[in-house]
Amino acid sequence: MLFPKTGGINSWYGTSVALLLVWITISLPAQNEGVNYGSPILETERDRARWEQINERYQDFMSHPNNVETNLWLGKYYYWEYVLENAGKPSDMDWLSYYYEDSFPDHSPVVHNPADSALKYFYRTVRLNPATDIFLLIYMPILQLEQYLHQPHNPLVELPYDTVKGVHFPYSYFINCNKDSTFDAGIDYLMSAPTSYFWVSAFSRDLKRMQEPVLYDMTLQDNQEVFRCTFFPSFHPVVSFRISKDKNKVTIVWKILETKYNSDNPEKKNYSLKKGELSLTPAQYEQFLKHFEKVRLDEQPRIYNAEVLDGAQWLIERKTDNGFKAFLTNDAGQEIYDLFDFLFQECRIKENSQRHY
Repeated sequence: MLFPKTGGINSWYGTSVALLLVWITISLPAQNEGVNYGSPILETERDRARWEQINERYQDFMSHPNNVETNLWLGKYYYWEYVLENAGKPSDMDWLSYYYEDSFPDHSPVVHNPADSALKYFYRTVRLNPATDIFLLIYMPILQLEQYLHQPHNPLVELPYDTVKGVHFPYSYFINCNKDSTFDAGIDYLMSAPTSYFWVSAFSRDLKRMQEPVLYDMTLQDNQEVFRCTFFPSFHPVVSFRISKDKNKVTIVWKILETKYNSDNPEKKNYSLKKGELSLTPAQYEQFLKHFEKVRLDEQPRIYNAEVLDGAQWLIERKTDNGFKAFLTNDAGQEIYDLFDFLFQECRIKENSQRHY
């Protein structure tokens, strides 16, 4: 798993899996008397809008200290100041425009000690309302802040699960982290964690409709390996190719999932599945491996999403007896195009809609 004790499942993002609502009792760790929680720095060159937002919420907090939304938003505002302080140059962080107005010449936070304050209000939020949806949102940031502040992990702030039987990935899988599983102080996990929960839920729904097995927890021998390449377009059928090698036998199982909408009721959908299977010769399998190796799966992050308007996604998985790796992207590139072109051609699927994206 990405983090041994992390995880989650989120009905908030529309998963069709039956969900368990988790209630957790949280006790705040003793406050460090040497910590000075966030106070304003008004001499920053940045726009003062962020401090005004913090101050407005703080005034609400003084009147209603047990309001969940107020505590949550205070934690978020302080957290974004912490991320900004530790992130790279502005030119490398287009996503910051989502939180901050226009451009700014420095990354100076508008408050002192934003990390201490963010952790304080996230702890309060979980204590006040440990319902699953809120807890999943701030769980990764809590772990990140604890690591950054060298604070021991509060054992009561713990998700009960990450993997769910029948779901095709751990819910935390599509979150990039360092190779040693530490958190990057400049990454906004308030965004990346819910994104992972969303994609895992969405992909699992379609892969279940396609009657595709879960690969990441599959038990294999040293002479077995399984690859799956799945294309999730916006306006065309989903197409998957599962390539399985067992000793000297290699097979491809291809599937096409088509969605049919009811003109009288657009929300009602029907699904039809086409599938087929064929064997690959050693020469064909060698050709597949050459295309696959050009993708450089082991060098890729778990997820890379470019800022593009279209929503097509390419998902590549590999399972061996040594482990599992998947790569999700909306920016295919020539190597991924060529890999899928090879699979479309070998399976004699004429309509290759991936080139339209």
